[in-house]
Amino acid sequence: MESVALTLLVIVLLVCCCFHLARPRTSRLPLPPGPTLLSGPFPEKDIATTFRKWNKRYGPVVSFKVGSHTFVVLGTRQAAQDLLEKRGSIYSSRPPSVWMDKYLNKGLAAAFMPYGPEWRLNRRLHGSLLSAHHTNAYRHLQDIQSKHLLHEFLSTNDFSHCFHQYTSDVMFTLVYGKGRGKDDNDHRRLEQINEMAGFVLKGTSFWTILIDLFPILDRLPRTFWKWRTEAVWLHDKTMIVYRECCDEALAAECWNWSKEVTQKPDVMQLPWDNVCYSLGELYVAGIHTTKMVLELFVMVSILYPGVVRKAQQELDSVVGAGRLPSFDDLQSLPYVNAIISELLRWRPISPIAVPHAAIQDDEYMGYFIPRGATVIANQFGMNMDDTLFNDPSSFHPERYVENPELPVSAFGFGRRACPGHRLARASLFIVISRLLWGFNITSADEEPLNEESSPAAPPVLISVPSASNPTSDGSISNDIGIPTPLTGPIGVQPVPVRSSEPTSCDGTSEHATVLFLALVRERPNCSKKGVECAYVTPKNDTQAVEEIASTSIPLGSDSSNVAAAGVDLWTPRNGDDERLDSTAFDTLACPDLDLLQYSDQAWQDLFNIGSEDLSLASADRNYFFHFLDAFTSRTGFVSSFECGTLEQRLDVLYTIEEKERLTDSFWTISVDRSSNLDSNISYGVSSQWLNDPLALQTHQILLLIKEVVMIKPRNSCVTISWSQNIEQRCLQFFSPTSLRKYIELYWSIWSPNVNFLHRPSFHPASSKPILLASMAIIGACVSPNLEDNESARMWFNCVEEAAFADEDFNRDPVSPFHPVRDRQKMQALQAAYMVCLYQNWEGTDASKKRIRRHRFSTVVSTVRDLDITTARHVDYNAKHRDEFDWNEFVAREELIRTFIWVFLLDTAFVTFNNLPPRMVVKEMKMHVAVPESCFQAPTADQCYDAIRNWMPSASLCWKFSFRTLFETLCIDDLTVKMQQAVAALGPLNLFTIISGIHSLVFQYQSFFSAGHLLLRTHTALQNFKHIWHLHETTTIGQLPHTTVDESNLNADDMWQRVGFCRHAGDFWLLASVKVDRLSVAEAEQHKAIRGELVLEDSEQSDPILSQYDQTSMRQVNELISEFQRVHLGDMPAALD
Repeated sequence: MESVALTLLVIVLLVCCCFHLARPRTSRLPLPPGPTLLSGPFPEKDIATTFRKWNKRYGPVVSFKVGSHTFVVLGTRQAAQDLLEKRGSIYSSRPPSVWMDKYLNKGLAAAFMPYGPEWRLNRRLHGSLLSAHHTNAYRHLQDIQSKHLLHEFLSTNDFSHCFHQYTSDVMFTLVYGKGRGKDDNDHRRLEQINEMAGFVLKGTSFWTILIDLFPILDRLPRTFWKWRTEAVWLHDKTMIVYRECCDEALAAECWNWSKEVTQKPDVMQLPWDNVCYSLGELYVAGIHTTKMVLELFVMVSILYPGVVRKAQQELDSVVGAGRLPSFDDLQSLPYVNAIISELLRWRPISPIAVPHAAIQDDEYMGYFIPRGATVIANQFGMNMDDTLFNDPSSFHPERYVENPELPVSAFGFGRRACPGHRLARASLFIVISRLLWGFNITSADEEPLNEESSPAAPPVLISVPSASNPTSDGSISNDIGIPTPLTGPIGVQPVPVRSSEPTSCDGTSEHATVLFLALVRERPNCSKKGVECAYVTPKNDTQAVEEIASTSIPLGSDSSNVAAAGVDLWTPRNGDDERLDSTAFDTLACPDLDLLQYSDQAWQDLFNIGSEDLSLASADRNYFFHFLDAFTSRTGFVSSFECGTLEQRLDVLYTIEEKERLTDSFWTISVDRSSNLDSNISYGVSSQWLNDPLALQTHQILLLIKEVVMIKPRNSCVTISWSQNIEQRCLQFFSPTSLRKYIELYWSIWSPNVNFLHRPSFHPASSKPILLASMAIIGACVSPNLEDNESARMWFNCVEEAAFADEDFNRDPVSPFHPVRDRQKMQALQAAYMVCLYQNWEGTDASKKRIRRHRFSTVVSTVRDLDITTARHVDYNAKHRDEFDWNEFVAREELIRTFIWVFLLDTAFVTFNNLPPRMVVKEMKMHVAVPESCFQAPTADQCYDAIRNWMPSASLCWKFSFRTLFETLCIDDLTVKMQQAVAALGPLNLFTIISGIHSLVFQYQSFFSAGHLLLRTHTALQNFKHIWHLHETTTIGQLPHTTVDESNLNADDMWQRVGFCRHAGDFWLLASVKVDRLSVAEAEQHKAIRGELVLEDSEQSDPILSQYDQTSMRQVNELISEFQRVHLGDMPAALD
């Protein structure tokens, strides 16, 4: 019996031990600190300030529990970025909500939908309509509707209604294809949608939160939760409205979002009700948030008149009195943009961001965040962070002028960020800039506040509660969380013209603006449409115009006198003292009030980036550095080049991780850079991925790095010493899984910027290990995960040493060089080039100097050893399909593009570092690059067809070399046919041409006098200007070089987009500025020679870039800044 009892005891103990070992282990780390017990009900008012106080007391991450549910509050932007963006795969879901999912939207609202396939389809729907390309196309609509807004603003006392009508018209047009309120049905539907939106905005209360925290309470009788019946009833009615609107939009003749999404098969996997609700969700979101910010702007205009005056001064200097601000002025109005950013920061529409949910256990800053925790980003607290913002409670737009990189958190974080942020900012810019340009908004019955007045006590007249303004501790009330319209009267006065001369036709003085003229300028002529112009001023009523224009109209007062007069408040303003006859207004064009009845083809024409009509505006364009200003003031791949948005890069990373989880060769060892390395792990762990096709490459890379670390050559740049820990870190970074991840990041994010590798035929398992290592480092540098960035830096110098010590790179090539036979040599050259890239943009100053002065010279010498003239194609049109060798075509094209990019890096050193060129234009006797449709073709058949289609035997592609191209551009009176032929070569070849012109500029700059060279350079720039304009505004150079719709990119298509070569126009402008400066210096030198000028010093200072071989690009950035400050968009004088 004792033995049986002992046996049973042992069995019980073993079962207990097994259960203990098998059960999920909870982290021993503590939860983030925070209040341990919430006394009383959950706070309803000023919760953002409550959270802010908690963050100040406990730290950037605070937790508290309600029942068994854990809440985590993020109080700093860094914490929000680390968790919600960098770890978006964990924190992109939403917490479950009984109120939302069961009653209010029944799980259809994407904003509150948990992360998963359904949400991704909704997000794809939103992204396909709100991409950067599409948003730019919608600017035409925003331009027209903002002019309607200004016109209504002149004759109504309800500016809140004006703002609501503007946002409604824009969104209703986009979603359903017609202006809001066109008939009684529309009015009924809009009222229903607004009722639903209002219920959402004010429906969240303690009781709805309570039922979400304790779902069992949902079982209580309906008498306890009366709002449930109302929410369900409201949802069902709204769903009917959404269906009716979408059905009518599908039947309409005009373009609209409802019709657009039906053309997307992936999106239409969603049920039709889901699509209708998602589109309605976009409509509601686009109306109310923008309207609230505009109302907040009116309040700020009254409280901070100094800010308004400063913005108006900027508008006067950039825009002037002759026209309205437009989207072309976006980059030229930094202070107006700063006001918008400060509005979004100072009083965010949503002080508390929509909560996120953790889908798995996580650790952060030594704290444990459990699965299912609700993670709340306290946007108001972040915006009031005095470590980021000086005096955060004050409205101070200058902070964003001084540091444009300051964050704006209003649109959320990571994968759940607002997809319509571009559309919202565009609306804010066009409306606010035009209101500032045309109006003075002040208190109607009181003296306007001055800059020294405290905003904490605004005049009672404008009915802004003092609680809505910052207190001494920066707290806010619930009222300002969602700004309420100002209810008191305000004065709206036209901005007067600064002119002492009479400007009207009868010699009387006018208080005039050009608002009215701008409202009707560039619109379809009324007479052509057979309708009466809505903006006609009576021909013989100039006296009434003058009387009304000189009167301040309080928006809260009776404006019937304006309507009775039958004239607009505004009359033409003119700063050039020209005589404008106001009686001529009826001959001007007017806005099309039925804009929304465009046909499908008209909308397609509107959104066509290659429209031929756009060329008509070239003569009036402004000249600004849209790319180089930032490029010369920053460093790093992502900050400097076209690497996609953060959202796109996160999407790429997520797609890679998802694919890797599905592969059988997934490496089971964690590659989480945040985890500590286990000292017990040894090189033997590679047995777990020995069957992986990249395992051999990992092993060879390890041996290469180990060799350069252990056997350091003289003057080696490698500083680390080999150890077991270093070996493990090397295995971790270059493991098969990591190689696949980083190489995919290289393709999707980086390769469009330097596109000399052929992806369709690229096989990592058969490529040189040093090439894979170089690609992996660049891929890690552009990863959205900062830990990947830091891990890559450890191997910068090791891979550099290995690349330049490579046997294939250093051996003499077999003559003549053949790119197919000598593929290993070419890959060694490509690897060395990649090293030059990442060290020059991601490395230290010492590394940049080493690359620029020594390593790159070796690369150029290798190019010459291979013989540049071998980089040429044969005419594949003369061959039958069976004779077409795809591998030979790919090898030749890779060689051509490699030589191109070596030349471009050399010209980059010339342009930005003021270093004498190592390559010259005359030696570029190689073919131009083929169109991307040929190079990116996925199969041999498609490549052959693309060549025959885009490069027939008669094409100049077979006749052009870069040397002949440069010589052609220096010809006076280049024919239109030749301009079109060059424009058709595409962005890469055109970018190479303008970069070569910079070498010519440097050569002229190096001579004491070479007027003939300056003249040829001037001619080349003039010709390039016309060629690039043809490329940008027509289809000549677009179709064969654009292989993917960049307005709707997904992770798999990112590698096919056009890189930073698209900004060749900036490089043309920089060369033009240099030539302008050099021309002036040349003229001064001639005067000195003729004895007209005697200098005290024997040496003259260089007109541009006086310091040579500079690591910093500061000289170029100062040249750019000075041009933009002085010229304000004018063409350089030398090219005018």
